[in-house]
Amino acid sequence: MWTLDEALILVRRLQGFVRPTCYHLALGGGVLNNGRSDKDLDLYFIPFSERGPNPDGLRAILREELGAEYNLGGPSVRPQDVDKAYEQEPTWVNGRFTYRSADGRRVDVFIA
Repeated sequence: MWTLDEALILVRRLQGFVRPTCYHLALGGGVLNNGRSDKDLDLYFIPFSERGPNPDGLRAILREELGAEYNLGGPSVRPQDVDKAYEQEPTWVNGRFTYRSADGRRVDVFIA
């Protein structure tokens, strides 16, 4: 189980490591909505810099901090809810992965 307090400790620790890769870190899912989750912790990484995000660098940091990485859908997965009204290139997800914390709890990561 993950609680909001435990998630915030992890998010605050990771925030400093991921900033050089040009990503914002956001908390989501049951932990954010309900204050806890019996299943997993959902973390979202969103690019913030014009000079370009570094998803490979981000994933390397996450592997170092969270351990082994397992693919939940992989690179280049097109979101199904792309607004067709826009004539620009659709946004592509750089990856959906899961990790296990040091104590074995699941952390799901979504990288935009």
